[in-house]
Amino acid sequence: MGKKKKIRLRDIAKIAKVSPATASFVLNNKQHQGISDRTWQKIEKIAKKYGYNKNIQANNSQKKYIFFMEEFASNPNVSQNFFLGFNNADFQNHEFLFFFNKFTNDTENIKKITNIYNPSGIIIANSYTKKINYDLNNIKTNKILLNCWSDNFNGITILPDDYNGSKTAVRFLLKSGFKRIGIVMSEAIWMQAYTDRLNGWRDAHIEERIAVDQKLIVKLTYKNLDVESQETNLGYNSFNYFIKNKIKIDAIFCTNDLLALGCYQAIKETNLNIPNDISIIGYDNSQIATNIKPELTSVELPYKEMTQKAINQLINFPNIEENYKIYVECPLINHNSVKINKDETRKR
Repeated sequence: MGKKKKIRLRDIAKIAKVSPATASFVLNNKQHQGISDRTWQKIEKIAKKYGYNKNIQANNSQKKYIFFMEEFASNPNVSQNFFLGFNNADFQNHEFLFFFNKFTNDTENIKKITNIYNPSGIIIANSYTKKINYDLNNIKTNKILLNCWSDNFNGITILPDDYNGSKTAVRFLLKSGFKRIGIVMSEAIWMQAYTDRLNGWRDAHIEERIAVDQKLIVKLTYKNLDVESQETNLGYNSFNYFIKNKIKIDAIFCTNDLLALGCYQAIKETNLNIPNDISIIGYDNSQIATNIKPELTSVELPYKEMTQKAINQLINFPNIEENYKIYVECPLINHNSVKINKDETRKR
């Protein structure tokens, strides 16, 4: 008789008719609210029947991992925020190597470095929330995408929940009594994040049964300036666009904090007061939010939490070979740029 073949996690998932991700959660004894007791017991029973050896976490402290940071040079402030996620005691016993790529789509470099170091897993992070066109499936190690995604990627992807982050911010304004909320868009509409934020703005109105006025959506174009100046200038011109075209607004939702900074500059030139005359919310909760006066209420991008989740998935849930996305909450950080109408809030 031949040697009995060891059963793999994907085999158990197939027998149980669940995803490999679900089987991994159960066999690593990690709680997940989407898994019923019945499914949990079914997977454990199959694993026991076929003699599955739950040794996934064994010798993790001896394993090596690689963290690739894409487009670091073009967006260094954002890129640095990801590394806050490594300040966690649970990860201190693991070895991580860091490599920085100036541009995206340098697949060959990733393959070359992975082959040299032969890591137990890799994380590929991008400083911009965007779609990438990598062919990574022939890299024979555990892989996680962080703040970027690919349609043909078989593995875990960690992304910010920009849609619900935007919707939370706009609903906060609507519930505070504001009816005419302009949205100022970045020209970088190729980034899925901005599309998600626009959709969140739109759906917040629909859910609150308030008509969506297309005139409140402002998408202007850049001038030939550096990125920060482009975005700030775009915000400045966008507010003046509302004024010039006599579009009535009582609040503004900006899809990033640089746009909000530009709006601040334009608003102050008109002698209007923030938040008494007009309220404003940004997105990113960057240093800008606390450096301007009044401090800017802004949706926070949870880079630290995203990185921690990526590391946890890589170490504790390896061998997941399906396109599985995890969205991380983007909380609203309330500072001083929104006037709260207590009477309206009380009514709702």
